[in-house]
Amino acid sequence: MSRILIVGDSWGEGEWNHICKHHLVTLDICGCDKLTLRAGSPDGETIYSITHRGLEKYLSEHGCLVKNISKGAISNFREISLCGSHTVEAYDYVFWFVTDPLRDYENKSLVAETSEDIKQIINQAMEQTLHMANDVFAECKNGVHIIGGVYAPDIKSIEKYDNIHVGCEHFYKLLDFDMPEDFRGANCIPGNTTNLDLKEEAIDYLDETVRIQWDLSQNKYPEYFTPDDNHPNRKAHKILAEYLISKFNLTPYVI
Repeated sequence: MSRILIVGDSWGEGEWNHICKHHLVTLDICGCDKLTLRAGSPDGETIYSITHRGLEKYLSEHGCLVKNISKGAISNFREISLCGSHTVEAYDYVFWFVTDPLRDYENKSLVAETSEDIKQIINQAMEQTLHMANDVFAECKNGVHIIGGVYAPDIKSIEKYDNIHVGCEHFYKLLDFDMPEDFRGANCIPGNTTNLDLKEEAIDYLDETVRIQWDLSQNKYPEYFTPDDNHPNRKAHKILAEYLISKFNLTPYVI
């Protein structure tokens, strides 16, 4: 029997869309057990909201006991910190949707001249969070299993950690996307970075990661990202759920 904890950013929460306020009741038939409201449109007629609980919903339907503490727009450090208030050892599996490591530079200084500089900054931020996660999940019998989402860590970077394992190396690879071999996800500068000093080469590198991401989601594989063009939809989440159920032989929870 499987008790599951899901932690992550908005990708871990499920499918998102701008919905008409007058039709919120239809969310019930979309498999959304609880409604999360975010900022609406300027005219106040639509609300950006979860419209399907994604992996959480499908694992629950399979019979697993699922707790989802994912929260949109947070950093990897904050994602793992959320687990501190939960008894992680009570779960058989913890699935962690990894987000953009640059989100850990909120309220921090970000200085880089070259593409190699920015890559090193990203790797350092990811390494710090992995080190923290390894300690947080030391008491969890199966550790934590990463899901490469907004960002997919280099598998070699986690091999040295005893309590961090691969759940799904890269959401995009699972969906068999045609993309550059070294693409790990879009990297964006946090809006509240206190000291931003990036030279043209570093900016070009970041812009290219975002361009690739948008090309994949909007041009090449929109069937996995509609309706909001930015988050994997229920179709993509179902494929992920079926993959994890098979890979880990997840079984219904029986009291």
